[in-house]
Amino acid sequence: MDVWDQFAAEAELFVQWAEGGIRDGHDGATEALQRIARLYGAGVCLPCPESGDIQEEPYRVTRDEWQTVYARSAKLQLDFYNTCEPILDVEPEYMVGSLSDDIADIYRDVCTGLRLFRAGHRNEAAWEWEFNFRAHWGTHAADAIRVLHHHVFG
Repeated sequence: MDVWDQFAAEAELFVQWAEGGIRDGHDGATEALQRIARLYGAGVCLPCPESGDIQEEPYRVTRDEWQTVYARSAKLQLDFYNTCEPILDVEPEYMVGSLSDDIADIYRDVCTGLRLFRAGHRNEAAWEWEFNFRAHWGTHAADAIRVLHHHVFG
């Protein structure tokens, strides 16, 4: 099994969880931490792929799908948190983050790549996953891990 198959397996588990397995309470938060941490760990291992040329629109997660996952994430009964933009050479910018938004955004980026992967567009899926890991969902995952870790173990 290559690195892309390994990532696809973690992506499948995350998507299944986001689409129907989110539970409430401490156990639900622990499971969320495990799912997101495993996905993030698999994302760290992704190499830079060749760029993909396929039209991604038919595979893209819709706004309604994103909103459904966002609403499901409310089961965690843990949403808004304080965060700081980690820019090292300027005055920090403090913001409010949303765990539901983090989970829904991770879902959108990872599920879109997974749909490409399932359709046989491996290079395009690889590019989607790795590029968005660096540019978008990786940051959401890191924030979610931090918040969930504090909630579960703090």
